[in-house]
Amino acid sequence: MIRAEHKVNETVGLEHLILASAERHIPVPSEYREPNTLGKLLSDSIDEVLINLVGTRAREATYDYMERNHSTARSEIPGHLDEFLSLFERTFGVAGRKVIGRAIAKKVYSKLDLEFYPIPHFELTDYLERIKTGFAK
Repeated sequence: MIRAEHKVNETVGLEHLILASAERHIPVPSEYREPNTLGKLLSDSIDEVLINLVGTRAREATYDYMERNHSTARSEIPGHLDEFLSLFERTFGVAGRKVIGRAIAKKVYSKLDLEFYPIPHFELTDYLERIKTGFAK
């Protein structure tokens, strides 16, 4: 049984994923069931997507920029998604923000063994909200 008292990053609200998975039978892989690991799900997804889309050097430059200009460490990025995605919007435009956000959402869905369906005008936070509420379609 998944215990509801485990706290994770409240800004993103991933702790609701545990409750939604228990109530709606969304399987959460065992590596993300322990306390303080749901934030890791998003961090891992961000890390993998950045390597795939922009490469290792650009990923490291992104993390460095977030730390120097927003005082946000790599592990804290899930709690500062808007600042993080704004960096890509300034660099690649609105389309770049959406592409990177959608790729991260797709990776999160994949890690949760959920099927990802792109939805027009949805951003990363919208997809995360759908996971939290258990309507991953």
